[in-house]
Amino acid sequence: MKRATAILCAAIPALLLAACFGRRARPDVPAGYVTVRTTGDTPLSAVSSDGNRLIVRSHENPPEGMLEFWREAVQNELVAGRGYELPESSTITGPADRPAWEFLFRVDRAEGPYLYLVTVRVEGRTVVTAEAGGAEASLREDLPELRRALR
Repeated sequence: MKRATAILCAAIPALLLAACFGRRARPDVPAGYVTVRTTGDTPLSAVSSDGNRLIVRSHENPPEGMLEFWREAVQNELVAGRGYELPESSTITGPADRPAWEFLFRVDRAEGPYLYLVTVRVEGRTVVTAEAGGAEASLREDLPELRRALR
């Protein structure tokens, strides 16, 4: 329970992110994950048996919130603001062939190294966040399934 709480507390504030899916869309639950709750702005919340978490949320996007703005906001918040390393970032094509950004952040924590996968996409007036985090060893094993489910 303590580990799950720490993972949830480490999640980036949802208003700073955008991700893969529109308000009505819901990604597949990756293999090895189970849905733990679904509410209004959270179309998916899932957990693995290793304690890795996946949260997808949607929010209203201000008119000036273009993809490049959200890319910079996410990167600045986690790298400059929180001291995370950014070993990987790239543009990807998400659902409906829309452009998106994918980041893989790394940070050393008291419990050991931690990975945080974030995918950012804007669909007009909708900003959606897809965030997956967990201990580096277990999340690294889950990355192919997480990426498949979120694209």
